[in-house]
Amino acid sequence: MKKLLTLLLGPVVESLGEIKKEKKGIGDEFIFRDVVADFLRVTRNAGFVLIPAILSGFIFLALPQGRDTILLVVEKMDSGDYWQLLFFIIAMTIWSMSAEFSVRYATSIADNSGKSLRDSRVYSRKLAQRFLAAFCLFAPGLFILISLISIFNNADYMSKGTKILNFLTFGLFVLSVLRLLSELYFRRFKRTGNAPAATILGARSLPVQEYQWINRLYGIYNEYVFDFPKPTNFKGIYKRALATFTRYITSADLDNQNKFPKNPDVMSSLRIVDENFELINSGNIYTRRGDRFKWRYKIPNRFFKKLHFQLRITVFTALTILLFFSLVPASSNIFSVIGAPALLAFAFASYSGIYSGLLYLDYGWKSNRIVSIRFALVILLAACSYYNQDHPVKMADMPNPLRPTAVSQFNTWFRQYKSEMDKAHHGIEKYPVVFICAEGGAFRTGAFTSLYLTRLQKEMQQKGYNFKRSIFSLSGVSGGALGLSYYNAKAFGAGIKDPSAGSDMIKAISFYKYDSLSPIIGKMLFGEFLNLFFPVHIPLFDRAAALEDSWQQAYECVRAEGEANRFAQDFISTKTELDQPVLIINTAEVESGYQCWISNVQPDSLAYRSKRDLLAGKVRRISYSTGVNFSTRFPLFSPAAKIDTIAKDTIRGRFHYIDGGYVENTGAGSTAELLELLKKRSPFFRSVIPVVIYLRFSNNDNTGAKNIRSANELFEIICGIYNTRIGRSFTSMAQVNQFVKEHNGILIDQPLDEEDRDVPMNWMLSDQSIKNLLRDLDKKFSPDSPKTVKKRLFERDAKYLPINSQN
Repeated sequence: MKKLLTLLLGPVVESLGEIKKEKKGIGDEFIFRDVVADFLRVTRNAGFVLIPAILSGFIFLALPQGRDTILLVVEKMDSGDYWQLLFFIIAMTIWSMSAEFSVRYATSIADNSGKSLRDSRVYSRKLAQRFLAAFCLFAPGLFILISLISIFNNADYMSKGTKILNFLTFGLFVLSVLRLLSELYFRRFKRTGNAPAATILGARSLPVQEYQWINRLYGIYNEYVFDFPKPTNFKGIYKRALATFTRYITSADLDNQNKFPKNPDVMSSLRIVDENFELINSGNIYTRRGDRFKWRYKIPNRFFKKLHFQLRITVFTALTILLFFSLVPASSNIFSVIGAPALLAFAFASYSGIYSGLLYLDYGWKSNRIVSIRFALVILLAACSYYNQDHPVKMADMPNPLRPTAVSQFNTWFRQYKSEMDKAHHGIEKYPVVFICAEGGAFRTGAFTSLYLTRLQKEMQQKGYNFKRSIFSLSGVSGGALGLSYYNAKAFGAGIKDPSAGSDMIKAISFYKYDSLSPIIGKMLFGEFLNLFFPVHIPLFDRAAALEDSWQQAYECVRAEGEANRFAQDFISTKTELDQPVLIINTAEVESGYQCWISNVQPDSLAYRSKRDLLAGKVRRISYSTGVNFSTRFPLFSPAAKIDTIAKDTIRGRFHYIDGGYVENTGAGSTAELLELLKKRSPFFRSVIPVVIYLRFSNNDNTGAKNIRSANELFEIICGIYNTRIGRSFTSMAQVNQFVKEHNGILIDQPLDEEDRDVPMNWMLSDQSIKNLLRDLDKKFSPDSPKTVKKRLFERDAKYLPINSQN
C-alpha cells in the first residue's frame, strides 16, 4: 500500500516529510483543542469550496444514482464510446485545480491571525490550509477510484475480461490525472540564487515575495501595519535608551519618516517593508497620544501579480463553462455526449471559480463599499424569486378538446368489449376488466412498468389472447405515470388496431436507456443557476422543459415508421376512441394539497372535481410529455409546475403542481375513486370481474418503521409528514383490495424482488439496471412460479379476448 501511495502521490509523500521537519522546529507545545479550533476556522473560511468536494463523495459513493452514472461511463467504453470518459477526465482535472486554488485564495484573504497567535498555532493554521487545498485537489479523483471499486462487482453482465479491461482503463486514466497533479503541485525544483524551492502550480509556484507574504497569515487585502514602541512604554535607562533611538524618527524630515520601515540601512531583510507597499498615514506616524509609532500600508494588487493571474484564469474558465452549458439547447446531443458525471464536475469547477471572483470583488477591488457583492447577490436572489415566474407550464392559449366522462367512456368501451367477448366466448357472464396502478420512482418504476406490461402483452399474445383489450384504466404516479404513458402511446396510440402493438421489448428498453438525466443536470446546474438572478423566466434554462424534450427525443428513437411521436403531440390529440383506456396522471396541488388528475376523460362525480380535474379549466392545451411531467416533479430535482389561470377560467389564481407521490404514491387512490364511480353509475359494472394489477418497487408497507427515540420534536414533524404519504398510499391500496374482494375480483401485486432492486431512482439507467429489471420479469413470468401472473389472470374463471376473434 505504501508503495502504491508513493507511486501515485510521490511528491505529496515527500512534502509530508518536509512538514514533519518544519514541526520539529516549532518549540511551543501543540494543544489538541487549539489544533481542532484552527482546523475548523480554516474550514469555515473555505466552506463554500469544500461543500462541492464533500458533496461529490456523497453522490458518487453513497447514492446509487451516482454510482450508476459512473457505471454508464464504463458501459459506453464497452461499446467503443470513450467520449464520456474523456470529458469526465477533463472536467475532473479542471475541478481539482479550480477547487485547490479557491481554497488557497479564500484562506489567504480571510486568515489574518499571523500576528496574534503563537508559532505553533500559526503552524497548525498553515497546515490546515495545506491539507484542505490538497484535499480539494485530490478528492474528486480518489472518490471516483473508490466508486469504481465499489461498483466493480455490480457489472455482472460483462465478461470478466471485458469488465477488468474497462474498469482498469477508467482507473488508470484517473490515476494518471492524480499523478500529474501530484507532480505539478508538489514536485519541487530549485530556484536561482538562495530562493526557496518552487513547484509548477500551487502556492509555491508564486514568486518568492508573494509566497512569503501570503504565508504570514496577514490577510492579503488587509492593511499592513508596521509599529514601533514609543519611549513612554519604558522606565529609567530603558526609556532614555529608546528615546535616543527614536530621535532618528522624530527629528527626521517627513520623507525620511515615511521611508523608515523601508530603509535597508535600518531594517533587516526579515523585517523590512516591501518598497511596493503604499503608505496610507503619511504625516500621522508620530502622534502625542498613544504608545506606538505606526506606519499603515496598503498592499497594492499589483504586488500579487501571479496570484491574480491565476485568479483571472480560474474565473475566466469558470464563467466560460457556466455560459457555454447554460446556452446549449437541451434538445442538442451535447449533454448526452458529455455525460452527467462530467457535467457535475464541470459545475463544481465553475462554482468554485466564480466564488473566487466574488471574493476578489469584495476584498480586492473597491473593498470600501457599504454592501458586499455577495450580499447584494443574495438580495438580488430574494427579489428575483418574487418576480420570477417560477417554471411555467408550456401550454397553448386554447381550450382542450371535449372529453367524454369516465362513466360514458366505460359504457361505450364496455359495450364494444362485451360484444367482442360474447362472439368469442358463448355464454360468458363475467367480463374481466383490468385496472393498473403504477408506483412512483423515476425510470426505476417507469422502466419496470413499461417492460412489465410489454412483456405481459407479448406473452398473452403468444397464448392467443389480446390482453390489452381488457385494460380500461391506467393510473400512475411520477415514474409509474411515465411507464404507463409510454405503454399507452405504443399500445393504444391513435389509429393503432394491431393487437401486437406495444409488445416490442427492444424498443421499450431503448426508450429507458436514452439519457434523460444529462439534459436535466446541464440545465439545473448551469442555466437554472443563472436564472436565479433574473427577474423573468428564461425557457432556455428550464430543466423541466429539458426533461420533457428528452422524452420526446427518446420516443423519436423508438418510433416506428409512419407512427407519430406521441410524446410531442397534444395530450388530447384526437377524440377518445372506443378501445382506448382511461389514462390518469396523478399530481399534487401545492396551494390546496389536493390529489389532482391530468386525464383523457372527465372524472364525473369526483370530489372537488372543478379543482382536481386540471384539464377542465385550469390547464389549457398541453403536450403529452408535459402532461406526464405534471406527476414527475420531485423538488428540488424537478421543479414544481406553475400555471396562472386567466379571468375567463372558472378558478383564477396561481397554482403549483408537484410529484403525485407527495399525496399518494401508487395510483391506487385514483383507481379507488374510479371503481366506486363505475359501481354507482354504470349499469354494466355488475357484469365485471375487476382485475387490479399493482406495479411497485417494493412491498414494504412501513409497518416495521423504526420508533422515534431521539430529537422527538424535530423528527416527529419530519417523519410525520413523510410517513403520512406512505400511510395514504397503503390505505388507498387497502380500499382497492377490499373493493376487489367484495366483487370477487382478482388482485395481482407485482413488486420488484428484493434481490433485483439495485436500480437507482434516476432518469437514466445503465445496462446493469435494465438487466436487474429483466431478471425480475423472468421470475414473475416463469412457468415454474406457483403464482405467475399468467396463472393469476385466469383466476375466477376469467376469460380474455382471443386474437383471432378481432373484427
